Amino acid sequence: MNGVAPMQRGPDGWAGRTARVLRALAAVLAGNALYFLLLMPVLPSWARHRPFTLDAGLLVDFLVCAAIYVGLGTLGRRRDQSA
Repeated sequence: MNGVAPMQRGPDGWAGRTARVLRALAAVLAGNALYFLLLMPVLPSWARHRPFTLDAGLLVDFLVCAAIYVGLGTLGRRRDQSA
């Protein structure tokens, strides 16, 4: 062998990686939709994101996406435990 472990299937292989990528994609799409469509119009001006700038609005958007990512992971684990 050349010292490189073969790619494994399962939770640490392609299937697990694909699941994490899809969960991240869903979290970013849902989080951005939630932030830009529902939250941004009611946030104070300092918490609204302005394009092409690093500002508090970008942080709020990130936190919304991160919360959804964690929530989806929690739901997935609960579903796996109940099955």
